[in-house]
Amino acid sequence: MVNVGSRFPRSAWAPTRAVLGLLLALLVLQLAYGFSFHFVQGVAFVFDGMSLRTEDVLAGEVWRLASYGLIHSLNNPMHLVINAMMLFFFGRDLEQRWGPWRFLLFVLLGVIAGGVAVVAASLLHIGIGAAIGVSGACEAVVVTWALFNRNRDVLLFMVAPVKGIWLITFAIAMWMLDAVSVSEISAAAHFGGIVFGALAWLVLARRQRIGLFVDDALVALRLKKKPRLTIVPKGPDKWVH
Repeated sequence: MVNVGSRFPRSAWAPTRAVLGLLLALLVLQLAYGFSFHFVQGVAFVFDGMSLRTEDVLAGEVWRLASYGLIHSLNNPMHLVINAMMLFFFGRDLEQRWGPWRFLLFVLLGVIAGGVAVVAASLLHIGIGAAIGVSGACEAVVVTWALFNRNRDVLLFMVAPVKGIWLITFAIAMWMLDAVSVSEISAAAHFGGIVFGALAWLVLARRQRIGLFVDDALVALRLKKKPRLTIVPKGPDKWVH
């Protein structure tokens, strides 16, 4: 686990609006999931319809690519706890950067990216083709945060001081270990989240450069006129371009 707030004032630990709402929603849904499984099995089918299974997605139940992120394993409570901690520590910074609604959209797209990776891995016969949990979005949050905060000091497992960029190495290493393990963790969902997080950062942080590249390409193809440089006077002896 990573501590990114120990050297900051207590206010740095305050949850942001979207992160707090998301964590509360995940907790309430998990309690309802467990309660229905143990005591009201007649409504358990609702949660079963939320889990991700490749055969169901291919049969047209595409909502599973997003809904599976709302429930977590009942066999391992730490599944939800660890994901919640990742969202809390890293999601707040991204929410403050983008705003609550854009952050929630990012989380949704991260979940979908993880779901698509699960289905793709199943079709390639390298995965079980099933998953639950918001882990894909959590990986996306960590990777994007790390790329935006490459030189920020963090404490890995609350002990080892590292730079933010090293969290990507840690995420990839954990994905590789998950891929060769026999645990319930979906390595494919994690991989999808890692890739999405990197691509999201590339687009968001480099969009100006990408725009300039596209403009230059259009000018080269004569699909767009080259902008003309205009010099205007600013004063008796000063000029601005």
